[in-house]
Parts: sequence; C-alpha cells; structure tokens
Amino acid sequence: PGGVGLRWLGWSSRRGELVLENLRWFVPAALVTTFAYVAVATQDDEGLKETLSQVNSLFFMLAVTIFSYRTLIPEAATTTTRTWRDRVAAAAVRLWLLLPSVLVVLSLTGYVFTGERIVDEVERVLIVLLLGSLVCVGLRLGIDAWIEMSRAGTTTSALEAPTGVFSHSQAMESSDPLDDMYVRRTKRLATLGVGLLVALMVWTSSQNVVPGLSGLLEHPLWLRHAAPATSADARPNTVVVGDIVDAALVLLVVTLLVRHLAGPLHLFVYSRAPLDAGTRFAVTTVSTYILVLPAVCLAAHLVGLTWGSIQWLAAALSVGLGFGLQEILANFVSGLILLFDRSVRPGDYVTVGGVSGYVTKIRIRSTTIMGSDWKELIVPNKEFITTRIVNWSLSDPRVRVELPLTLAHGSDLERALSRLIDVARSHPQGGPLPAPSALVTELGGKSITIKLRFFVGKQSLQSQVTSDVIVAITRAFAGCGSTIAFS
Repeated sequence: PGGVGLRWLGWSSRRGELVLENLRWFVPAALVTTFAYVAVATQDDEGLKETLSQVNSLFFMLAVTIFSYRTLIPEAATTTTRTWRDRVAAAAVRLWLLLPSVLVVLSLTGYVFTGERIVDEVERVLIVLLLGSLVCVGLRLGIDAWIEMSRAGTTTSALEAPTGVFSHSQAMESSDPLDDMYVRRTKRLATLGVGLLVALMVWTSSQNVVPGLSGLLEHPLWLRHAAPATSADARPNTVVVGDIVDAALVLLVVTLLVRHLAGPLHLFVYSRAPLDAGTRFAVTTVSTYILVLPAVCLAAHLVGLTWGSIQWLAAALSVGLGFGLQEILANFVSGLILLFDRSVRPGDYVTVGGVSGYVTKIRIRSTTIMGSDWKELIVPNKEFITTRIVNWSLSDPRVRVELPLTLAHGSDLERALSRLIDVARSHPQGGPLPAPSALVTELGGKSITIKLRFFVGKQSLQSQVTSDVIVAITRAFAGCGSTIAFS
C-alpha cells in the first residue's frame, strides 16, 4: 500500500495485490533464468550452447506468460466500462500475451539470436515505458505543487455580480490564470510530450529489430527542384518516405502545442505577470502564429516545396486575392491589427451595428460578440477597422446611469435630492468617484423632473444596480414629504 504503482501509476488495489502476489515466484524465476543465461554464454560447445539457450528461453517466456496472464487478465475481466481506452488496453494485453508464443516459436525453429534480439528490444521498450510513466507522473505532481504555491501566494479581490446578472466572464474563457481548465491542458500537454518521446524511442527500437523499416524510410518518392543533384549524395535532392514522416511529425507536434499552449502560458507566465484578459488573449494568439508559420515552412521544405516550385501557386493566389479572397485577407489583417492595436479586446463591452455585447473571441476571420440574451453575433474583423464602434470599457469600465424621476408639486425638493444621493451612494455595487449627483432639470405644469446620476463599476452590473436603486428610492420616499408623480 502506498507504493509506486498505487500512488503514481494509478493502479487499482486489486492489480497491486495481484502483482505483489505473483512477484514472489516470478523474481526467483527471473534470477534463475538470468544466471542460466550467463552460464550458457560461457560454454564452448556451440551445439550444447544453442540447446541450453532454447531451453532457457522457453522457461523464461513461460514464466513471463504466466505472470502477465495472472496480473493483467483478472483486472481486465472486472472492467465494466468499455471506452476506447479500455479497448486499446485490452488489445495491448492480448498482443503482449501473444509475444512470448512468437518468441518460443522462433527459438524452436532455430532463430535463437533473433529471439534474443527481440527480447533485448522489448526490455528496452518496457524500461522506456516505465520511465516515461514515472516522468509523466513527476511532471503532473510538479504542476500540482506549482499550482498550490501560486495559489498560496496570490491574494485576489474580485467584484462579484449579483445572482441573475449577466457577466461577461461567464461568456468567455476564465480569466483566472490558475483555472482548472488550464491545469488540465498543461497536464495533458506534458502527457502527450512524454508519450511522443516514448513513441519515438519505440520506433527506433523497432528499426533495430526490423532492418527493412530503415530501407522503407529511405525509399525515394520524387525529386526536389531547388538545386541540381550532386554526385556525392543524391538524397538531399530526393524526397524520401522518411521526409514525409518527419513533416507529419512536425505538424503533429505543432498541432499539439497550439491546442494546449494556453495552459502552460496561463500557469507559468500569466500567473506571474500583471496582464489583463485581453493582453493574455493577444499574446496567446500571436504565439500560435509564431509556432505555426515556421512549422508549415519547415514541413513544406521537408517534402520538397520550395519557393521555386510553388511560384505558380503564389501567382494563382495573388489573382485570387485580387478578386475573391480579398475580403478574407482583409479580415485576417484586421484581426492582427486588433490584436496589436488592442482597441477591442476580449472582455470589452462594445456596440457595433446597433448590437451591444461582450467580445468573447477574436479569430482569424471574425470576432464573436455575446449579447445579454446569450446570443452570439459573428462580426467580420474588418468592421472594427472601417466602421465606428463604441467600446464602453476601453480605458475605463465604469458606466454612468441617468435615472429620471418626477415629483409632484409641493414636494420637499432639498430633502428629495439628499435622499436620492444617499440611496445611490449606499449601494454596494456603485462605482467609485465621481460621486452621485441629483439635479432638478425641468419644472412642468403638473410635476417636477429630477435626474439622478451615478456610476456603476462595470456594464454587467448596470441593470441590476438600476433596479436596486429604484426599489430603494420608492422605499426612501415613503413618508418623507415627497410624492412621486405618476402619469
């Protein structure tokens, strides 16, 4: 209990008991076969040496098969859920149980050296898998420790909106750098990175066992047109299968980085830097562009796509941009301008085309605005550059509320003005300076018009604060010598 398998590798208690129970006989058996292997290697008689090696290999493979069957099959049989991971694990168990049988057949048919070579590579693969699992678990534990240290040393004070009020933080990704979503992304990226390294090492070991794979990777496909072939080595001017594999690997790595880049950036950079949500979004987006563009160029170079070979494509694209794709290019450039200019940022409350809402996403082609009715408006990026927009929170998130009120003739105006200011000032969600003000704006034949002006901390609080202030005004004016006129 509390061992490496249970605490770090995620084994169930049932599997831990099975492994511990079967290790009591497997370890002595493995020691015996190892001693026998060393003893057989010192024999001078080749015939006796080969026979003893076959017997020793059979004994060892039999022990491995029994140990694997007793530790893996009972755990798989008790699994009730059948996800794709369970199916992959079940297939891996079957292949692992089939491997000793294949090695036994190789040994009996005289391929002793081949069997020993496969056993050596399998041992290396198992060691790599174990080390990879431990490294992955260590990275996860390190991330958890970092999160605990960051949360312990961070003090935050947030202005909470009342229940039922629309908040733009609910419409966009959490602005908290230590949010659980970013923690999961960082852990997933660490797991994928370790898994990719393990897969590369396994692939290298498979080339040692099957030399034909190296020949397959060197198989030529087509010629490069960047430079004439040299007599010393023709491969630099020839695209081979290995180049295609390398290009696919580069694109795969970059895709994984781009999809999970926000996690480590938020945990290790944004949690230490005083950046707002808009700046974080801009940095993350630009970082993805910086990763994608060189990766695409490198992958194109690996498969033989140079500037000399794609000039015709560039010419065709220039014609297309001049006619049908200019809007797409304009939106893309406008999106870059928005990211660097920061006149519109994720989280800002804007009004464009008669529609108001919070900016939740700035993508390559368009920007998403979430209205108070939770409907998303897709606006092309060019609209933010070529048309007039109102950004309610560009430099100051405060919003002024102007509340008109009519009083009957004969009301105590001075007392009414004082009560209005007190009501606005006493609301906990009211904004800071400037202070609330109340003015008489119109003297009518039947009523007197007063306007109460006060500030709210942010746009999302305006409706609720206005409602609370109106309720407080009606309560404060009851029996104070002022009568609200109703038309």
